[in-house]
Amino acid sequence: MRLPQLTAPLLAAQLLAPAAFAAPGALLEIWSGLPGNGVAELTASPKYIGPPDGVRILPQLSFDGLGDSYGTRTSTLLSPPRTGEFTFWLASDDGGELWLSADASPARLKRIAVVSGWTAPQQWDATPEQKSAPVRLEAGRRYLLRVLQKQGGGGNHAGVAWSGPGLERQVIGGKALLLPPVGKALQARIAATLRALTVQAELRRKAEAYMTRGETIPVKDAAGYTVSSEGPPPNDRGINVLIDQGHQTQFVVLWGLRDQMRGQGFRACTSLAALDSVLTPGRPCRVRLSVDELEPFAWWPAAEFNVVVLFQQDLNAQAYTAEEQAALRAFVEGGGGLLVCGTRPPDPAAADGWSLNRFLDTLDCRYTSVQERAPSGPAAVLRLGDGWEALARGAGGQPVRARRTLGRGRIIVAEGAHPFNPAGTDPPDVRDVKLVTLRETLTWLAGGRPAAGGDGKLPHIGGVGIFPEREQNLGGVVVYYAANQKPDVLQCIQENIPRAARQVQAWLPTRMHAEPYTIVICGGTGGGWAIQ
Repeated sequence: MRLPQLTAPLLAAQLLAPAAFAAPGALLEIWSGLPGNGVAELTASPKYIGPPDGVRILPQLSFDGLGDSYGTRTSTLLSPPRTGEFTFWLASDDGGELWLSADASPARLKRIAVVSGWTAPQQWDATPEQKSAPVRLEAGRRYLLRVLQKQGGGGNHAGVAWSGPGLERQVIGGKALLLPPVGKALQARIAATLRALTVQAELRRKAEAYMTRGETIPVKDAAGYTVSSEGPPPNDRGINVLIDQGHQTQFVVLWGLRDQMRGQGFRACTSLAALDSVLTPGRPCRVRLSVDELEPFAWWPAAEFNVVVLFQQDLNAQAYTAEEQAALRAFVEGGGGLLVCGTRPPDPAAADGWSLNRFLDTLDCRYTSVQERAPSGPAAVLRLGDGWEALARGAGGQPVRARRTLGRGRIIVAEGAHPFNPAGTDPPDVRDVKLVTLRETLTWLAGGRPAAGGDGKLPHIGGVGIFPEREQNLGGVVVYYAANQKPDVLQCIQENIPRAARQVQAWLPTRMHAEPYTIVICGGTGGGWAIQ
């Protein structure tokens, strides 16, 4: 649900005089960045006695879709349509309180309904405390009505309903609501907020048009949108890290190691695209944007990266193409850092056939099928040429982790991600060692060029930063895939899916949804995301 807005003439009327009570609506004030789920955590916050972070004008006492970690206060002068006894109901997520004054004075406010936990939208009868006792109101008088709501995480909303003489239970709105008087500072904030909402509405309109056509928003139209659901990491080092997931997508990396990197002050962006398509700064790459509750796909200029991290434990997953290998080598020789997290091939033939090993051969290194017992567990013995320095050895003294320089850049080949990624079962001392190893590894790798700097907002919405660069628009279905996909996957995309769609339509003709179904093909030997 989108927050309703007032028309321009009504906006002008409401801003004419602070003392005028004639403008319809309710004033919604928003304080952002507040943890907790209860109203007490809003009213006890030092921010609450200061100006709100945002304001809205509501034509009815109902809203949702404001995000997480905020608190709100909604105020209106209630004008009952007739005299008699009225009953009120409150629904909110998370906690909420409903207050009513015997007149227009805040000093006479009394709490009449409470939501202690949370309810679904307009779920008026979940608990007895949501319902007020009958209150006698007189037509022609104005009563101050106030709603306090606190949101922690997840769903968020608030709404107030009433019933009375000749009035079935319904959300309060229309002529019954009048704006309370506001000062000049708040008037200016309201005007600025509504101007911003006008801009946001236009951004949404454009996004919906592209989504309906199944198109990725071009770079020229992507400006003004939000490309990240998060800011820079704590203790930001200014170092951009690209985590390649286009050759094997692993949730433990997408939502595990990436967070550990951010916790150590590194900006981390995951990618499902072919590496050569994202390693040229400024080249368009496919991301997701944020506009209201929508997350449309868009082309966005690629960031400059200091370090690239490769992960592949499945030898049968997508190959590192010649274009990707050339891009990686140029990246390192130009000062970039490369961290390779591989595995032990089961036999010499598998080691020879593994495309990651063939790339490492060009760097005078490879994973062998010989196993060593390393501190972090079983690992492959590394075959190292000149210029390599062993960083970790197994029980038999053979190298399992090593580093070297190449041009102006630096490379580390490791026995996997486990030396850097704490597990939930790790004791505190083991966890601390892994985090130190992660921090020292990325810091050394990034030493070949200056930190990328900038605002620190790398693409990250919907769990992924950069999505595959190629697409197949089949009308009712759009498929995104990387250039490194295997022939059988390409055949499925280009031939089997269209054939299946035609057959399903022949069996069961149906009206297609306005927005195409989106399928994202991930790295590995199977799997993908379906996004509507």
